[in-house]
Amino acid sequence: MAARDGSTGSEPTFKEIKDDLRREGQRLTADMKEDARRFAQDRQAAAAGLLTDVGGAASVAAEEMRRRGRERVADYTGYAARQVEHLAEELSHRELGEVMDEIDDFARRRPALFFGATFLAGFAAMRFLKSRGNGAS
Repeated sequence: MAARDGSTGSEPTFKEIKDDLRREGQRLTADMKEDARRFAQDRQAAAAGLLTDVGGAASVAAEEMRRRGRERVADYTGYAARQVEHLAEELSHRELGEVMDEIDDFARRRPALFFGATFLAGFAAMRFLKSRGNGAS
């Protein structure tokens, strides 16, 4: 004989199916969030490593500029190197969102300095990557 809700007793009810689907959806959502968090942490660590390399390359470039008597360029390049190294340190110890907010604030407060530091860091990164390519051949 059929149960009052229309089921035969051995078949799952609509509510049971709905609850099972809800639990499975929650589990899948939690798994996806964890995978995304791990991916973001991996990318954050890789970015911090790259920024450390770029900061080091900018420091070397600053020393070279100073050796050539280009004090002002050396000062700006050295400042950019310190900022990039600071960013790498922050990135490896803080949440990505916090670091991005700090960068955004700095860019709003001092846009010319931010642009200059970005340019110099890019220049140093290119020198670094070029020197790595030449060393590998």
